[in-house]
Amino acid sequence: MAANKNLSLEEILDLELTLAKKLVDAAGIQQYALQEGNLAELSKANDFISETNEKLNFLNLKKMEYLNQVKNTPCEEKAELAQLKKNIVGLVQQLKEKFQMNAILSQNGINFHHQILSVLCSPDQQKVYNTEGKVKETLQVNQMIDRVF
Repeated sequence: MAANKNLSLEEILDLELTLAKKLVDAAGIQQYALQEGNLAELSKANDFISETNEKLNFLNLKKMEYLNQVKNTPCEEKAELAQLKKNIVGLVQQLKEKFQMNAILSQNGINFHHQILSVLCSPDQQKVYNTEGKVKETLQVNQMIDRVF
C-alpha cells in the first residue's frame, strides 16, 4: 500500500474486508494454539495480528482522509459499498467472538499456571511432591494437575 496514494472508499473497504478475513483466520489459529498450548504458533498468530492491526490503522487514516475530502459532496452509496460494509460488520462480529473466547482461554491458562506455581511454592506441597521449588519430572506435573483439578 503506497502511503501517498489516494484510495477510493471502495478500495479502502475492500482492503479492510481482506484484512478482516485474515484476522478471523489468525484468531482461529490463536485459539487453536491456546487450546493446544503451542507457544510457537501462538507467537506467530500474535505477531500476524499485530501487523494486521497496524495495516488496519493505516486504512482507517486513509478512510478519514477520503471522508474529509468528500465531506461536503453529496453522494449516493453504491450497492457494492453497502455490501462491503455489511461483510466487514459480519467479520468484525466473528472476530469479536473469537477474541472473547481467546481471552477466556488465556485467562484459564494464566489461572492454571498460577495454581501450578502455588503448588510449587507452597512448602507443604514441596514436601508432598519432593519438588524443592522445581518440577523435576512429568509425573510430578501430572500429580499436581490431578490434585488441583
